[in-house]
Amino acid sequence: MRPSQPQIAVQKKSVGVIKLLLDKGLACFLQDPWSNSVECNRYPFLLYQLKSLGQPSRYHDLEPTLRRLFLDNFLDDFLEDSKQVSVLLEFGISLSFLRLLLKRNNHMNTSFSFLTRLFHFRLVAVNCSWEACEIYSIFPEARCLDAHPGILAYSRNIKGYALFHSFVIGMAGNFTRKSCHPNPDQWAVSRDLWKRLLHDSIRLDYSSLHHIDRTSVWSKNKFMSSPLIAVINSVMAADYSILCTAEQVCKSLVATLSEWVTILSSSDVELLDYGREERHMYEQGLTAVSQRWAPWNYESRGTTRFSLLGITYGSSPSHWRLWWTYEYEDYAGEFWNMIQDEASKVPGAWVDDSWDPDDYREEVWDRLQAWEDEQPIPLIWSEHRRVRPPI
Repeated sequence: MRPSQPQIAVQKKSVGVIKLLLDKGLACFLQDPWSNSVECNRYPFLLYQLKSLGQPSRYHDLEPTLRRLFLDNFLDDFLEDSKQVSVLLEFGISLSFLRLLLKRNNHMNTSFSFLTRLFHFRLVAVNCSWEACEIYSIFPEARCLDAHPGILAYSRNIKGYALFHSFVIGMAGNFTRKSCHPNPDQWAVSRDLWKRLLHDSIRLDYSSLHHIDRTSVWSKNKFMSSPLIAVINSVMAADYSILCTAEQVCKSLVATLSEWVTILSSSDVELLDYGREERHMYEQGLTAVSQRWAPWNYESRGTTRFSLLGITYGSSPSHWRLWWTYEYEDYAGEFWNMIQDEASKVPGAWVDDSWDPDDYREEVWDRLQAWEDEQPIPLIWSEHRRVRPPI
């Protein structure tokens, strides 16, 4: 599939082209060019670029111009209905951009219901990777959970809205974004805020530790997760602009799990019993773990695939570890492609001029995505055993 004109304009950061297209109308932006699904086509194409606007390092000086184009030519009209705020959060909008929209649209500055704010916070946690202090703008009760002791237990009664899960996913997403940063110490303040938030939540509502909730906004049943499983799934589902290689996924997964277990330990959670209960829930089929990652997106890099095989748990944070393997598709993929397309691959054969490298890339991505969606072997859980000298 060749890129569309809007795709090229956005990828090349050509503000002039984007402005020209906007001046001609929005007909060409009515659907996402990467998908033909009905679910994706109900949103204008421009929404799929919102996450990029929240990453100044990618757009630098063009960001204010792009924002103005979005606002003046599209988003003001789109936001005539205040319910569209959830759509913006679903597409990974930054807090600064959200505030700008609210300032321009006075009718949106109405107070949202508690249930709506729970939903907004879950969308922020899953899609936006905001800082801990930024979530206060969506859910101010998080500033002092002791003043609202019942909201954690109340939220557990609403599927897909459990507040503790949102805190955990928010921490995991934010930590994932920083785990590959060359200087993680600069994030110490935000890291401490997430720790405090989770410590307070565990102290006020210990039952949340093993509560099972739907953590995917895209699926009704597939991703039923405990907080531990939500941590793993959050990293595996991280945006490709954050984790674009199997090695980055692995590094971030190990670091984020270590952070989570350390938080539990400092909250006086008995880690061995915690691990046993998580294992029991998984073996009963109550939770589902995302175990495979493949670079099938245009923002990903390389062809190395990642498979999560198992988890070891114990009474100390140092006892917890993940087991994984890297799988390499390069040679096998080339071999099967040669078998399926002998005319263009066998040396000395007639060259098919119609062969398109873009089509080949799409075939590779489709194959990688199919592999990722396959049902892997069940996750292997093992209890830590102290190594003893031979008798």
